[in-house]
Amino acid sequence: NTSIKYVNYEGRSITFEDYAFSNNIGILEVNIGGAISIGNYSFYNCNSMTSFVIDGLTGNMGEHAFDSCKSLKTFTIPQNTYYIGAYAFYDCNSLTTINIPYLVEHILPHTFYGCASLNSIELPDGIKTIGDNAFYGCVALNNITIPSQCKTIGAEAFYNCSALTELIIPDSVTS
Repeated sequence: NTSIKYVNYEGRSITFEDYAFSNNIGILEVNIGGAISIGNYSFYNCNSMTSFVIDGLTGNMGEHAFDSCKSLKTFTIPQNTYYIGAYAFYDCNSLTTINIPYLVEHILPHTFYGCASLNSIELPDGIKTIGDNAFYGCVALNNITIPSQCKTIGAEAFYNCSALTELIIPDSVTS
């Protein structure tokens, strides 16, 4: 369906099931005012979507939730989010900045793979692992500090991050 342009929800809670708006190239903006759960592939390939704002509670974002949303520039993740699925923002190449909530402990594989415009990201202190290819191809990312609780950085986690001039890795990282 390409006729839906705006998704606004001000209710108490909502779950976007797997594939809910997948491949809907007409969506431009999503604004959620209540509690939300986002399933796998919920907004996959919504190429025209530029903004997704959650002004409420969320617990998790499924795998590939926003994969290939190539026009997505603005995304606000509520601070009570505890899980961001693998490939969640894969190939969102217009995304410039994103906040990772303090409850998130793992950056899963390929989460920000190909986010070519991502130039700023702050990892919370509770991050324990950064998965394989997590920031692969984030060519605009210029610096990042790995939190002191991080134990593992996966293979090619920062591969092809050509603007990266500073990567601070604490002694806690063992692999």
